[in-house]
Amino acid sequence: MGKGPPQTDIERGRILGLYESGFSLRKIARHVKRSRDAVHQALYVEQDERPKLGPVALFSDRDFRLLVRTASKGLLSVRQLNVELNLAVS
Repeated sequence: MGKGPPQTDIERGRILGLYESGFSLRKIARHVKRSRDAVHQALYVEQDERPKLGPVALFSDRDFRLLVRTASKGLLSVRQLNVELNLAVS
């Protein structure tokens, strides 16, 4: 539990605006009079609600785990792994 009052949506908006303007976490914390951890949580804790950045994954998490498990068993080339697991990647 934090020592200060809970963050309001207005504070989170100010923190996000300052961050997008190029301020560092430390400067934002001084400006809004909150700890660096509070600023960090306001920016990064709700990652699940934001859309994922970067290219679309070529295969699922399950396929990735299967690939890692199979690759760790022996000395197989990428081509052999692709043929053995029948992955839809080039």
